[in-house]
Amino acid sequence: MLSLRRLLPLACLAVGLAACADFSRLDAGLSGLEGRHREDAMRILGFPNALKKLDGRDVYIWTTGEVGETPPVADSCGDRYGGGIAATHCIAAPAWFRERHCTIRITSDAKGIITSASRDGDSRTCGRYARKFAPPPR
Repeated sequence: MLSLRRLLPLACLAVGLAACADFSRLDAGLSGLEGRHREDAMRILGFPNALKKLDGRDVYIWTTGEVGETPPVADSCGDRYGGGIAATHCIAAPAWFRERHCTIRITSDAKGIITSASRDGDSRTCGRYARKFAPPPR
């Protein structure tokens, strides 16, 4: 049976590999949209959150995100004996806010043909869009 000490690095590695897989799938899917009609992107990704005009081109934007608080975590705890009185002391990491987001931008010409597609954000949040594309071929 695996101990927690051995299991934790494996779990971290698995999460990291899954994040890379999401970005690979999303990047492959977005590059596959170039040269196709913008409606193909909407069929796959859903309706965009925004549309902007830039130099006579349409820029469709899909975005999602979250802001949350990570609760404080006790890094190490131990017992200390001073004057015959046992006291537990902990060193805790403070709470902090995290922001996760994913933004996809697809630019099309006047005929609706996609000329560029890009993404920005973290793998966890972009995974939502990555799963909409078929896995890349091996």
